Amino acid sequence: LEASPRPGEDQELLAEAQRLRHLEALRERSGKAYALLAEGGALDLLQAALRELRAGSRFDPALEALAKDLEATLEGGRAAARPPSKVASRSLARASRAGSKRLPALSPRRAA
Repeated sequence: LEASPRPGEDQELLAEAQRLRHLEALRERSGKAYALLAEGGALDLLQAALRELRAGSRFDPALEALAKDLEATLEGGRAAARPPSKVASRSLARASRAGSKRLPALSPRRAA
């Protein structure tokens, strides 16, 4: 006997099912994003653009606001460019192994 889904659980189950169905695409896309940021030079280009804005801000202080926005973007890019942690890699591997069993179990739960 299963309990009825709690409020909002249907959306969570739907999102989990989607992740499980698309694990390979998730691996591929996150790997490509990492490569573009870390190895493709995107961070270097952002850093160069930041230097130019900072240099230009000597003549127009409005450029400093843009530089601050770009600096926040650069920090976000650096965070995203970190190699996946061992914990995240293990979690993805676990999800992959469990996916074949877990995915079929989600549909009846959502239908409840």
